[in-house]
Amino acid sequence: MQRATGGCSCCRALTRVDPISALCKRCYSRYCSHGSPLVEKPKLQRELDVALFRIISKCALEEPTRRFYDWMLSFSSPSKANDLKRLCWLNFFKLKANDGEPLLSFRDVLIQSLAVTLFDRNNGRIDHRRKQLHYLLGRSVCCVWNKRRQVADGVVYDQWERRLLQRKPRVMREAFEKIFLGGGISRFIAKLNKQN
Repeated sequence: MQRATGGCSCCRALTRVDPISALCKRCYSRYCSHGSPLVEKPKLQRELDVALFRIISKCALEEPTRRFYDWMLSFSSPSKANDLKRLCWLNFFKLKANDGEPLLSFRDVLIQSLAVTLFDRNNGRIDHRRKQLHYLLGRSVCCVWNKRRQVADGVVYDQWERRLLQRKPRVMREAFEKIFLGGGISRFIAKLNKQN
């Protein structure tokens, strides 16, 4: 109980704090959106362009895409019992962009996760104390980065549900473990990096 009344562990504000994270309301909101109360998640504009060029020029994606979709089909679930599986089902299967394709594809996952690794390798600002890199890599494999693709007009879905799922750091860290590492994305990125 002392932790909940001792002020924010980030900004030191003497106000009511979340008992688990020890963060005030403002810092906790930033933590949910960025994986850190201090460091915003990067926009990755340059890194996304570099990653797109490298993947287009160096990768044959047909067979890995088929394998990834088979794996994601067995992993994701429309059930609300598991937040990560539900978020994956929404972004990879249910929600469509204006071109009729799902919001996220295997190619998007590769581009976004490679962009995060490039940002880290180029000494981009990351909060390692809060394991923000794990958060960013997890987010890169289950969410659309920085609204690069939007849900098509007229698609009916619960926008608040999706937004709340994407604001759970625990879900992003689970995505790091189960999709980035467990789904083989990290191995694919490592092979790609070795080619340079």
